[in-house]
Amino acid sequence: MKKTYTLFISIFITILAVTALVSCTPTPKTIKEIYIVSNVDEEVQVGDFDISNYRVRLIMTDGTDKYVIIKDNMLNTNLDIFQEVGEHNLSVIYNNNVLTLKIKIIDRIYRITFQTNGGSKLGLRSASKIMERPVTSKDNYNFAGWYLNEEYTGAQILFPLTLTEDITLYARWVAESIPVYQVNFDFNYDRAIIYTPQFIPNGEKVIAPSFLTREDYGLACWRLEGDGVWDFAEDLVEENITLVAEWE
Repeated sequence: MKKTYTLFISIFITILAVTALVSCTPTPKTIKEIYIVSNVDEEVQVGDFDISNYRVRLIMTDGTDKYVIIKDNMLNTNLDIFQEVGEHNLSVIYNNNVLTLKIKIIDRIYRITFQTNGGSKLGLRSASKIMERPVTSKDNYNFAGWYLNEEYTGAQILFPLTLTEDITLYARWVAESIPVYQVNFDFNYDRAIIYTPQFIPNGEKVIAPSFLTREDYGLACWRLEGDGVWDFAEDLVEENITLVAEWE
């Protein structure tokens, strides 16, 4: 009887110990939610995409979070696509889950400063392209174009203007008594971009835009609309004109 009682006590103590051990063992963690997160804006400037800015986030059933670095063997996307402007999907495979995050690659943004030189003020802008000619005015003066330097040398700026760096634009003015004429450039081919005119004071020469190109063609000359070849070294602007590109 005594042995039976002792055995019963031993079994009871063992059961208590096992119960206590089980109650102290944490419930295994499982993944409740899983997705890709980023520490940068949804819109990324072209050239700035960096996969190290992205992680896989795991939200566990116990409320804790875990972040996983995205390694090469997890990628389901060719990262080269993020060097092009547009909307692209970053696809990652983790723990047999295919995760996707939409990323928008935008043109680079640059800062434009305007020196209006006594004209109405224009605030600082940030953009990848200036679509239209910025408008400023000055009492008793005529506007004579935007330039990239305060000496007003080189060709006047035409718009739209695609930016490749931060720039400062300088407004040129001439006395109100001096007429200013508009010189339009007709690039003369289908789907050519239409640019704003240059503003040339009476009796001055015009400088042709240097960026003009056309695939598989070379620029032969510029012709005065309805007339002969325009000589940029000699001809002076004395009225509103259109110069038409001739290709070869």
